[in-house]
Amino acid sequence: MPPRPGRGRTHAAGGEAAPPPRVGSLALPFLLATALVLALAATATCAVYSAVIARMFAAQVHERGAVVVHDIGAAIEQRMSLGLDLPAMSEIQDLIERRRALDPGILSIEVFDGSGRSLFNTDRGLIGEPVPERWRRPAERADGATWADEDFEAAVIGLPLSTSFGTAAGGVALRYSRTWLNEHVARENRRIALTGVIGFGAGLLIAALGFAWVLRPAERALAAAAAGHAGPGRAPQALQPLLAMTAAFQADVAGRVAAIDGATAAIQRIDDET
Repeated sequence: MPPRPGRGRTHAAGGEAAPPPRVGSLALPFLLATALVLALAATATCAVYSAVIARMFAAQVHERGAVVVHDIGAAIEQRMSLGLDLPAMSEIQDLIERRRALDPGILSIEVFDGSGRSLFNTDRGLIGEPVPERWRRPAERADGATWADEDFEAAVIGLPLSTSFGTAAGGVALRYSRTWLNEHVARENRRIALTGVIGFGAGLLIAALGFAWVLRPAERALAAAAAGHAGPGRAPQALQPLLAMTAAFQADVAGRVAAIDGATAAIQRIDDET
């Protein structure tokens, strides 16, 4: 009876064992995944932090502007309580120019009357001109609460003026340069981006060192397994019992296969004789 293919064969020998994988090859996929996660986390964190910083800076600018317009409004209302007319307060022009010089972000400060006509303005060319209608409406409330507005080049903070009888008398408007605001936000964003890059690099370095430390035992185990495949004589002492059990199991399987083959051959002979 022809021998059956695949029966009783043992493990092919003669080839050298493949070298075990190195730590670098094991850690590379993990490092790539970690780098992707860190990059996404750094980008998201920087974006959120940048938006928060922009809002915080805008709020701080509004508070600074509110302090200025309240100071100017208090000086004007104090003079009106003494019976002075708003157009006659020539010293207010000097006051608003001094306050503007203290803050490079202020584009202009102006004081207007109840009809919306500019009486005092750090941009002197606009004195006598009407202010935007959207400034007049909040000034008519005369409730002492600041209001905010925007135009194409500035963020506006305003305050209504009122007489000692509580009637509307005009308002104060301060304009913060949008270019100045954007420059400060961009400078802060660059600092945030630099911090994010440094954090990303530090995180990637720590991850690389951590993976190398964690995977070192795995490399040693793979090296031991590769040495075991080269033959029992070259296997490490720790793997000898396992290799002995494996060899015994293979011998038992080979014996059983041989017995089955012998029985099959005997049956075939009996069939041929009959």
